Amino acid sequence: MHQLALSAAGREKLSKLFTLNPKWTQETNLTSIDLQYFFSIIYGQFQGAVQYSGDNRKGYANGHGIPDMCNIMTNESNTPIENVAKFNEYMTIFYSVRAGLSRFERYRMSAEVLNERRYSFYTRENILSTGHFNVF
Repeated sequence: MHQLALSAAGREKLSKLFTLNPKWTQETNLTSIDLQYFFSIIYGQFQGAVQYSGDNRKGYANGHGIPDMCNIMTNESNTPIENVAKFNEYMTIFYSVRAGLSRFERYRMSAEVLNERRYSFYTRENILSTGHFNVF
């Protein structure tokens, strides 16, 4: 992923793998902060799964911890980077559902929820219907 982030073509590939919205194209002018934010979101998904694994509270009572992370990450039918994208999608949907969103327009963002949800600024219905994940 790091190597892909170093070139415009690579960043475009990351955009496609992670279904970023807005998309990163070869013409997109990204700052170092944009890239740092992207990577912090990705490793944050892993941090959340590990930190709360086996917590047995709320959504974590039904998974979304280390066992599910390992199942996704060891799927040999995908490339390793595809597995990272799949795990990111899995956790993003989990955080969106956990927040209980029905429509973004009716949702009042609190600092606590913003910190928990990372870049999950979309509804579960939007994710499932469009497959897009908003980064910014």
